[in-house]
Amino acid sequence: QSFSSIFQNNCFTKPRLTEKIVFTSAADVSDYYKEHNMQLQPVYYFQPDYYYGFHTHDLPGRVDDRIEAVTENYLAVVRRGYGLPMYFYDYTNTWKNSNFENIERSSWGGVNPDICDHRESQPAQVDRSDMSINSRICEDGIIIEIYSGSEKDRMVTGVFDISYENDCVVTADKSDVKIKKVKDLWTGNTHLFVDLGKISAGNSSVKLKICGKYRTPIKAETSCGSLAAMWFGDHAYVRTLDKNQTLRVIIEAPSEAFVQQVNGVRHCSENGSLSFTVNSCWEDETLLLKNFSRDLFEKALCSAKIEIV
Repeated sequence: QSFSSIFQNNCFTKPRLTEKIVFTSAADVSDYYKEHNMQLQPVYYFQPDYYYGFHTHDLPGRVDDRIEAVTENYLAVVRRGYGLPMYFYDYTNTWKNSNFENIERSSWGGVNPDICDHRESQPAQVDRSDMSINSRICEDGIIIEIYSGSEKDRMVTGVFDISYENDCVVTADKSDVKIKKVKDLWTGNTHLFVDLGKISAGNSSVKLKICGKYRTPIKAETSCGSLAAMWFGDHAYVRTLDKNQTLRVIIEAPSEAFVQQVNGVRHCSENGSLSFTVNSCWEDETLLLKNFSRDLFEKALCSAKIEIV
């Protein structure tokens, strides 16, 4: 019995959780999709800096918020604060099959996307070494300004934290531009992933017109001096902005509040205050803050005692 018939019979016509699991190879799955002409569903995902503060291995202590896009035509990652994508593989172009082993790597095998030549990767990434992309707010939307030293078949970018609710309507003055709204599930902010389409050599621009209800973007990070906290809904990660400093913090806190070290040790609120140490040691590097609302934390932060020790 062919995989296609097993896959179709068990996955599409039978109730879930009533049949045995089918194990197969990726090649068979690929053959099935080709046979049935099934297109990959595009996925656009906002990934916040969830490794906030960790310096373990190759992690630099900040892993920029980013939008990841996976479609049938390309894979792209755009970071907050950068107009050009961090990674951009255009599947519609022929792979260059360059020698991937010659790329400079760290001791852990990682590739630094900011210093490597993207044309040496396999498959080859779209060369954007001769490009710049910048966005600025205009009266009724956003203008994306582009410079490219050569013509590009496709380029993408991201616009973060627009001042609109997620149900806003976004249109472009360029016919081959495609726009995807991406919601930040932690802050509720709205971001845009923009497929700019074909890019001509020289200077050009794309205007995005936005219609919708105004919403003030929420900043996920709060800070006071060298102490900073990154909020993820009902909890936060607390770290020192200077990893070479050790901070001793005493802050007014509700009785149920606590911070938890990476090794599981908790420091609970006692007599209306919470005391903890933040430094670059593994166990204290990024503390988890729980049962302390953001509003209360920011109010208490103004009078908190923060000492460098």
